[in-house]
Amino acid sequence: RMTVTQVPSPRAFLALRQVGRSRAAAPRPFLGLGDPVVTGDDSAGRAALENLATSCRESAPMPAALLRALAPLHDTAGELRTAARALGGDEGSILLAGAATESGLRAKPLDQYGVLYFATHGLLPGELHCQAGPGLVLSPPPAPAASTDGDGLLETGEIAMLRLNADLVVLSACNTAAAGGG
Repeated sequence: RMTVTQVPSPRAFLALRQVGRSRAAAPRPFLGLGDPVVTGDDSAGRAALENLATSCRESAPMPAALLRALAPLHDTAGELRTAARALGGDEGSILLAGAATESGLRAKPLDQYGVLYFATHGLLPGELHCQAGPGLVLSPPPAPAASTDGDGLLETGEIAMLRLNADLVVLSACNTAAAGGG
C-alpha cells in the first residue's frame, strides 16, 4: 500500500517537495520520537542484543528489562531538535526519553504530521528470536505491559495499523538500512 522512496540527500528531498501534491498537506509539520529510556552501557550492548535474541515472546509483550538493557543513544535528542527546527517543528513536537513511548505516539493525531522522525534503536528479525518483522525501540513502560501495544517495541505490524499522512518518515536508527530491515 505504501511507496518507499530513497533520495540521495535532504536537498533532493526538499526539491521533490516543490512538485505538485496529489493529496492535502498535513497541517502539522513534524513529529519526532527518540532518546528512549534505556540504561545499558555501551560495553554491554552486544549482551543485551543476545538476551533479546534468545527471548521468545511470540505474541506476548516484550519484557521491558530486555529493552532497557540496550545502550543509550546519547545524540538522538539533539538530532531530533535539529531536525524539528529545520522542518518547522517546535519543542512540543518532540517526544523524548520517558515521553517517547508507544502510548505517547498513539496519543498524537498521526495523520496530521507531514514528517515523522524516529531516532532510536532498530531491531531486525534475526536479532529477535521468534520475531517475524523488524521493530523500533521506544521507551519501555515502568511496569510490565499488558499488551504489545505498549511494550516499547513498535513492530512493523503495529506501524501498518497506524493512520498516517506523512510525506516523509525518517528512521534514524542502527539497522534501518540493513538488508532485511524492511
